[in-house]
Amino acid sequence: GSPYPAPIFWGTALARKDSLVVSLDQATANGWLQGVLFRYNGSSYDLLYSGGTFQAMAGYWVRSLQTGVTLLFPNAQPPPPPPVQMRP
Repeated sequence: GSPYPAPIFWGTALARKDSLVVSLDQATANGWLQGVLFRYNGSSYDLLYSGGTFQAMAGYWVRSLQTGVTLLFPNAQPPPPPPVQMRP
């Protein structure tokens, strides 16, 4: 799922295979992955295409069609660190 604290625009994702980094649309055209995210809503699947936004802390998956493909989210901010718990 998305570990980010804010929604992420799926169209900004990049894909890396070996040393080549391409847009989501190009990765789909290259046959590296399906350009759609899947989310189970409890009774059926929602599909999110490259123009959509996926919500923070929600679980999604994408089907990779080749091995060694990594998704990159260059504009996403990492989640904040967990709070420090003080020992009594």
